[in-house]
Amino acid sequence: MKKSYLVFVIFFLSLILDQTLKLFIKLNYRIGQESNFIGDWLKLYFIENNGMALNYSFIGINGKVFLVALRLIIAFVLTFFIFRFLKKNIRLIPVLGLVFILAGTIGNLIDNTFYGLFFSESTKYSYSEFLANGNGYAPAFDGKVVDMLQLNLVDISKENAPKWLPDMFYGYDGRFKLFRFVFNLADLFIIIGVVIALFFDFKSKEKQRSII
Repeated sequence: MKKSYLVFVIFFLSLILDQTLKLFIKLNYRIGQESNFIGDWLKLYFIENNGMALNYSFIGINGKVFLVALRLIIAFVLTFFIFRFLKKNIRLIPVLGLVFILAGTIGNLIDNTFYGLFFSESTKYSYSEFLANGNGYAPAFDGKVVDMLQLNLVDISKENAPKWLPDMFYGYDGRFKLFRFVFNLADLFIIIGVVIALFFDFKSKEKQRSII
């Protein structure tokens, strides 16, 4: 398979996986609902945020429009460099890093742009529904990003935790958790892409002997 075809396949598969999981959670989970995904160390826990990764938020329509515009700019820049690097025969692995960042950026951009239009609001007491007429819970660019993945590597109650652990490390629920953030596949793809881009040189095969 040509390198460019492989890049496009990985991009679209990443985007489809991200959106498929988000749609499943959006339509089948209530806010705060959780279940084990892989054992008890990776859970599905449904929350929504106002736009940024790892539960950080942009509040208000102006903040959302800015965030959407920023993501569009990032997407255009990434697309430009991906095509440029493919043309220059840059090794596949670092190019894939940019592809994963692009897929994650577009994935969360879709949430912000369209989810408010075509879904009813998710609550703690009711499931969201798809609304084909576009009369959803928010206007375009003001939709919330669906998050659902939570690592459960360390989860200790205050009674069972070491006495020397400061109170500041406990959450509102009185428990110490090593990683409290809830994220989605788009966030994960962005992190993977950044790590790849940082650790692999953007050199052509002619300048560096490598099969990748």
